[in-house]
Amino acid sequence: MIEPPITILLIGQTGSGKSTIANVISDTNNFKESEYGVEREVLTKIADAADMVRDGLNQIFFVTSGRFTETEVQVYTLLRTVFFAEDMGKYTTIVRTKFPSFRNISKCKKDEQRMIDENEDVAEIIKNCKSFIHVNNLTEEEEPRSSSRDECRSILRKHLIYNCKEIYRPRNLNELNERIKNHITDKKQMREEIDNIKERLNQSEANAKKATDEANELEDKLQLEFKNQLHEKEISMQNQNEKIIQIIVDQMNSKLEEIKERDILVINQLNKQINEQQSRYDQMLARQKSYYEDIIKREKDEQREKDEQREKDEQREKDEQRKKDEQRERNEQRSNCYIL
Repeated sequence: MIEPPITILLIGQTGSGKSTIANVISDTNNFKESEYGVEREVLTKIADAADMVRDGLNQIFFVTSGRFTETEVQVYTLLRTVFFAEDMGKYTTIVRTKFPSFRNISKCKKDEQRMIDENEDVAEIIKNCKSFIHVNNLTEEEEPRSSSRDECRSILRKHLIYNCKEIYRPRNLNELNERIKNHITDKKQMREEIDNIKERLNQSEANAKKATDEANELEDKLQLEFKNQLHEKEISMQNQNEKIIQIIVDQMNSKLEEIKERDILVINQLNKQINEQQSRYDQMLARQKSYYEDIIKREKDEQREKDEQREKDEQREKDEQRKKDEQRERNEQRSNCYIL
C-alpha cells in the first residue's frame, strides 16, 4: 500500500537551516543550501506557499537555530493571526537546528527550558506548539560522512510518520487562496507562456546558426519579436505579483485591524471590570468604615456609661462613708455625755 504524501511547510529566518532540513528529510540536494540565504520577495513566496498547501498540510516546521529573535516571534504571531488560525500551534513543530548535543535528552530539555525562561512571548509559542525537536542538521560540506544527517532524517521522518498524520486546513489560508486564486492561475499561464517563448527563442537561436544570411536576418527579427514578447510577459507577471502582494497586504491589514478592535474591546471590558471592582471595593470599605465607626461609638457610649456609673458608685460610697462617719461622731458624743 502506497503511503499518502506528507506536506510540510518550512518557516524560518535566513540561515536557520530550512534548506538543509528539507534536503535531509527528502534525502536529496534539491533545496539550495546557503550560509547567507537567498534574497526573495517574501509576500510573493507566501502567496506561492499558500497555493501549494491549498489542499491542507500535515505539519508546519518552525525552524530556529538558537534563541528566538524578536523577528521570529513577530513572524509566528503574523502567521497565526493572519494566514492560519489560532489553532496553528497544534500543527506546528519547533525544530531547533545546529544543536550538537541533540542525542542528549537532558541537554535538549535544558535548552528548551532556557528558551522558555528567556522571554514570555517565546514561552507562550513553545507552550502552544505541538512538539519541540532538537537536531544537528549539518550541510554536506560541514559533514561529508553524513552520520548526523542520517540521524536527523530518522528523527524528523519518525515524527512526521507517527505524529503528523492529521491534515490541517486553516480557515484564514482558504480565505487568502480564494482571493488570489485567479491571479495565481494567471501567473501559471504566464509562466507557461514564458517557458514556451524561451523554448522557441532557444530553437530560433539554434536555427539561426544553420541558416543562410537571409534566414539569419529573419531569425534575428523573430528573436527580437520573441524577446519583446518575453519582456511583456515578464512585466505582466510582475504586475500579477504586485496584485497578489497587495491582496496579502490588505488581508494582513484587515486581520490586524480585527485584532486591534478585539484588543480594544478586551481593554474596555477589563476597564469596566476594574471600575466595577473598584466601586464594589469602595462600597465595601464604606460599609466596613461605618461598621467600625458604629462599634467605636458603642464602645465609647458603653465606656461613658461605665464611667458615669463608676462616678455614681464612688459618690454613693463617699456619701455612705460620710454618713457612717457622722453617725460614729454622734455616737461618740452621746457616749461622752453619759460619762459626764
